[in-house]
Amino acid sequence: MRSHSVFSPCQVTTEDCMYALEETRWDVHSAIKLLKLKQLLSTKLGDKDACKRALMRRQWDVQEAADYLLAHPPGLDSPELIHV
Repeated sequence: MRSHSVFSPCQVTTEDCMYALEETRWDVHSAIKLLKLKQLLSTKLGDKDACKRALMRRQWDVQEAADYLLAHPPGLDSPELIHV
């Protein structure tokens, strides 16, 4: 059960939809995924690759992906960090 949402109520504009459809050559499923990626990127919880991986792990559920990124911040497992 979710106790907190990182998203405020959000409206996707007609322009956003048209852009996504044009970028994906009118592939509706890909356009939806692009809009979800854009929404998750707006949270600044990770870069494009981290957000895409999180969405894929959470079956493209934006809130679940955001929760995942909050629990597993990108970069913590990078070789530069040493856990003591």
